[in-house]
Amino acid sequence: MIRRKFLKKLTFAGTAVTVGALLNPIPLFGSSRTKKLRIAHITDTHVYNARNCPGKMDQFIEKLLEINPQPDLIFHTGDVIMEALAGSKATIKGQWDLWNRKWEAVPIETKYAIGNHDIHGNASGDRSSPSFGKQWMIDELQMPGRYYDFQRDGWHFIVLDSTQNINGQKYDARIDLEQEHWLIDKLSGISQNTPVMIVSHIPILSSSVSSWAPTAKVRQFPTPYYFHQDSDRIQEIFKTWGAGKVRLCISGHIHMTDKLTSFGVDYLGGGAVCGRWWGSSVFRKTHCGFSMIDLFSDGSYKRTYYIYEWK
Repeated sequence: MIRRKFLKKLTFAGTAVTVGALLNPIPLFGSSRTKKLRIAHITDTHVYNARNCPGKMDQFIEKLLEINPQPDLIFHTGDVIMEALAGSKATIKGQWDLWNRKWEAVPIETKYAIGNHDIHGNASGDRSSPSFGKQWMIDELQMPGRYYDFQRDGWHFIVLDSTQNINGQKYDARIDLEQEHWLIDKLSGISQNTPVMIVSHIPILSSSVSSWAPTAKVRQFPTPYYFHQDSDRIQEIFKTWGAGKVRLCISGHIHMTDKLTSFGVDYLGGGAVCGRWWGSSVFRKTHCGFSMIDLFSDGSYKRTYYIYEWK
């Protein structure tokens, strides 16, 4: 019985750590080899001009910049701003301006995935506008596209667009057919000895969905909105065209840290910079924070989750 309880705690270590234990960096899984690259994983900043978000962002950036060694690259896995889904153009512009002002203090290359709250229009936008939908974020942050890939220091990174068929506040958590064909083509062309990291806003798999389900009264699985509805198909793609290549997938969206391993791929939830949308520093046992992930030459990694305090 004691052993079963211990194993249960170990399995959900990313979400079961108590708030009192989160006073120091928390090493979360991985192994040690020759380090190739250090990345920071930040997510769900949800910036806006309320709840002292600007001041708390300063505290987050201060914590990020004091980490030694600094990351070579930052991934932001989406929901950069609070609400583009239904906000007015003036409100959305103010949120993007706030993000850009704050992020000027960070002298580190940053790559972005599109979050559902970063998408303009839906309830209030002019569908004929060039900025409607995802284009505003793409232009604002000078992204190469809504999905893209690149190589760095022996690793291949694939950034996906998780949000499709947007209708007001509703959407499908999946990749579209165009993106699926592109993903298969990319994975097919990557050499067997090149490790791959997949980046998305919405988790492809998550062990924390059960924490949402009682509140949301979810009656369907996979749970709409919380992780990819096409999770089985994406995993099939990984097994068929990315076996031995795809090592880990990082995501945001649900504001909790977790880890789930399936068919040799680790799926890591990244918590949230904003905690409970800037109202509380803790959301379902995950303290506001960010991760440092050291990537190694053999395809292994080591993740450490850092919290920061609101003063």
